Amino acid sequence: MPDHTPRPEQLPPLLRPLAQRLDSGLLPSARKLASPDPSPTELTWRYLRRRLHRLWSAAPDTPDEADPSAPEALDGGDGAPGTEGPDGAPASDDATPPRTERPAAVETAEAVGTVETDGAAESPAAIEADRATESPAAVEAAIEEFRRYLATPDERVRRELRTLVLYPHELLRHSVKVGGVSDERDHWVRACRVVEAVWRHVDSAPDTHGDLGRLRPIAARNRFLVLTEPMRYRSRALTPRLPFPRGGLAPRLPVPRSGRAWLPTPLDAPHGDTYGVFNRAFGHQTHALLLSRARAARRDWYTCLDTYQAQPLLAQAPSAALETEVAAVATARGYRSGPLVISVNDLNLSARPDGEDEAITWGLVQRHLLPRFTFLPTVVLRDTPLLGLDHLLAALALACGISAPAALALGAPFSTAALLAAGCYALIGAGALVFGRIWTAPWLLRLPATAALGLVVLIPLPDWWQRASLDLPFPEPTQVAPLLLFVGVSLGYLLIEARNHGAGRLSAPVRAVTVVAAGALHAFLVSLLGLVVIAPAFGEHTNGTGIDAVWNGATGDPAAVLALATAWCLTVGVFSQVLWDDRPITAPLAHLHWRNDR
Repeated sequence: MPDHTPRPEQLPPLLRPLAQRLDSGLLPSARKLASPDPSPTELTWRYLRRRLHRLWSAAPDTPDEADPSAPEALDGGDGAPGTEGPDGAPASDDATPPRTERPAAVETAEAVGTVETDGAAESPAAIEADRATESPAAVEAAIEEFRRYLATPDERVRRELRTLVLYPHELLRHSVKVGGVSDERDHWVRACRVVEAVWRHVDSAPDTHGDLGRLRPIAARNRFLVLTEPMRYRSRALTPRLPFPRGGLAPRLPVPRSGRAWLPTPLDAPHGDTYGVFNRAFGHQTHALLLSRARAARRDWYTCLDTYQAQPLLAQAPSAALETEVAAVATARGYRSGPLVISVNDLNLSARPDGEDEAITWGLVQRHLLPRFTFLPTVVLRDTPLLGLDHLLAALALACGISAPAALALGAPFSTAALLAAGCYALIGAGALVFGRIWTAPWLLRLPATAALGLVVLIPLPDWWQRASLDLPFPEPTQVAPLLLFVGVSLGYLLIEARNHGAGRLSAPVRAVTVVAAGALHAFLVSLLGLVVIAPAFGEHTNGTGIDAVWNGATGDPAAVLALATAWCLTVGVFSQVLWDDRPITAPLAHLHWRNDR
């Protein structure tokens, strides 16, 4: 079986990240499940070549050219001899591409420049003139004509459609092979028009439960990845954003070298058009149209991900593949690059997420990341205008939380540790007030809320549990057995929940342990506050003494009592998840959602 993966030497550095994104994630598994055919051959692409030329040159076919079974579909359109292969196949890629009507500006450019008008190569002057005068109406007509061609009831056309959907990275390689452009970014422009036409066909076709219905989510994915590719290289993608006015400060950190070519320059189009390649994706001056279609593509693909268990090609994809797709929707180039922002600002200017960006990010956090116990990456999805103050506040809150058990280990009074625990939650509350819901997501605040239920049960109990002890450093098995049992059943419950929510076989144990560790810290802080501050006022007093005697050192083993209470509160907190069966233990503290989840 031939290997059609784009090799590095076949694609310019600018296009390699896009090709890798298109050919990774869930696409390999989708190809195995969706395509009854082997990998596409060069013959399939030769059949497509003429149609793609017509689309890329923004010259729609005439009605008599739409029938793929007609001789014109194989010989170049005019029935001229000598354009077929010996077996009836289209001519080789070196053959003359079809000629289309040229604008007057291009004819002038060809007259003054050296141009090969009978081949794929043209002079830079002709290409720039063609690009500057390309009409959005002509591009739209060409896209619509290609869509109608894909709707032709012919098995060869259906095979070509499956090729375009399941091998989108090949489209870039064939565009580079055809050539005919002076700007590498124009290969992306070509891909934009193809994925738009393919999406219109599969989205409008009545075959919702057949082959087209199965291909629909993959077509939505390809359209989203292609249309948003330049937007992943916006300036300041690695730093917190300030609400700069339009024409604000230049970026201090450059985008990766392979992506710098996406940034516009005054030479991108006539009259110093600052939008660059954005402005010609669907014809001249179509920046707003590209943004509109990019936003629509993200919503369509997000909807498919939100219902992936109802999509045959997505439901069977590996967990890691789905998480790769989620990351591509949520982030620019991975979690370290921050959220993906689709903004009207050109790429040379920083831009903060707008309401739609934040809604998509929050939906992914709430419905995909947190249920799979992937809560740590949500830290980098925050985008606030306060230049790192959110990270500083989070660091202070975490430091207070970790310092509480460390202070006790160093011999500090329990009142000091309780003060640190209170400071931790006070800072978390302040962060929630100032920075909003996404700031609170990685704190897993349902765990301390449900751990408090354990204290409600524990404090009214007789004081027998307050006489627990640990003979450190070598405690008796009976002393540590309750602790191990509580922690073990909590870990087992979370492990099963992680697997049922789609975490992988290898990642689920690691994530379950991480959640147990976070839950144990919350349970410790809640137990410390409850037993040191609250229980002395409400707890039972036996023989004139209460639980405060434990913390004063008069009776009992305070370390053992606190450890037992922590393990108990952790278990109660984890198993309290059954009270809200439709939400995982990692869900944020929210109960109402003003959105359509049908």
